[in-house]
Amino acid sequence: MKIVKINSAYSFYLDSFHKKNNLTNLSYQQIKKKLDDDFFSWPNSLSRAMKLQQVDLVEYLSNFHPMQTTWAKENNVKFDNENWMKEIIEAQISSEKPDVLFMDDYINFDEHWISQIRKKCPTLKLVLGWCGAPFKNFNVFRSYDFVLSCIPELVETFISNGIKAYHVDHAFDPLVLEKLKNDSVTKYDFSFIGQLVRGQNYHLEREHLLEALMQEVPLTIFSPSYDIRLNLNDYVLTSAKQGFYLIAKALPFPLFKAFKKLGKVYEWKQIPKLPVNSKLQKLMQPGVFGLDMFQTLKMSKIVLNSHIDISPRSASNMRLFEATGVGSCLLTDWKENLNDLFQDEREVVSYKNELECVNKVKYLLNNDQKRLEIALNGQKRTLKDHTFNERAIVIKKVIEANI
Repeated sequence: MKIVKINSAYSFYLDSFHKKNNLTNLSYQQIKKKLDDDFFSWPNSLSRAMKLQQVDLVEYLSNFHPMQTTWAKENNVKFDNENWMKEIIEAQISSEKPDVLFMDDYINFDEHWISQIRKKCPTLKLVLGWCGAPFKNFNVFRSYDFVLSCIPELVETFISNGIKAYHVDHAFDPLVLEKLKNDSVTKYDFSFIGQLVRGQNYHLEREHLLEALMQEVPLTIFSPSYDIRLNLNDYVLTSAKQGFYLIAKALPFPLFKAFKKLGKVYEWKQIPKLPVNSKLQKLMQPGVFGLDMFQTLKMSKIVLNSHIDISPRSASNMRLFEATGVGSCLLTDWKENLNDLFQDEREVVSYKNELECVNKVKYLLNNDQKRLEIALNGQKRTLKDHTFNERAIVIKKVIEANI
């Protein structure tokens, strides 16, 4: 079986990676190896795991311009500079002749593109997608044969809307441990690493929790939101844009077609985001990604986890496995399924409200032996049950049941 997986990465990560690495005169494979070795999100971890299942999975990162255009030049593929992303991806898929297309980008590649690629690539027997975040509509997901999601609530939503979907948890790659510094120095008592998007279904609850914690315990925040520091005029302008966006989405498009500026508002892909809570900015450091993020987790005595608002009942995000995987003590928001993944109070520690979170941080900081014991137990559990090798078995079975 041959699978091609199409990925995309946050622009702020790609910008950071590009600044840190001189990619001039490097080949496509050399650039890809640098990215893979940085372990951001799912690099080639799933590819290596699927090989153990006798499945050939090839991954392409659709939105990294320097790497993709290098591939095109090496393979004599011509492309339009205005449409480079789709044209290069199409050439890559055609060159692989896959049986299965695995889409991990439902923003840049819509249902019309999925329909066209099925026609252009006759070897395709199956198209599946991944979704672990809020989305605007179901159209692109209806164009897949099925959807995988780490969030059980999203799986339920897809199924209730007539879309076949399966639950697959995130995972940890033990190879990360070989890349980290092996010293036992802990630099941060209590850290949080993540985004702070102020929008419905994103991180409003997370923001409230962090604001409460900062008053009571030593907290360090690492976030890409560090750079969003607007002045008052920008703040007012962003608020106005949000208002225009909500109006445009509430009324029929023809009403706006006659007004060019409002018509453009209607075409915006998402609501403009307000800057991060100014109270939290004083605790913030720039976002950390890839191996830098894993190293920061390892140097933290306690790592805070707070799920995205769209996952209200279920433990589902990557941080569960990243923090425990490197051997840090994870303090995570309690969810109904938490004990299916980790034994609460033995392998991780959970909290149900802000006060409980504060009290447990203080307890763990004052009880080193207990904290270290929990961290070790959590790491053992992740390395046993939550690796990409385990997930590859599940994904292969789901694909074989649908192909």
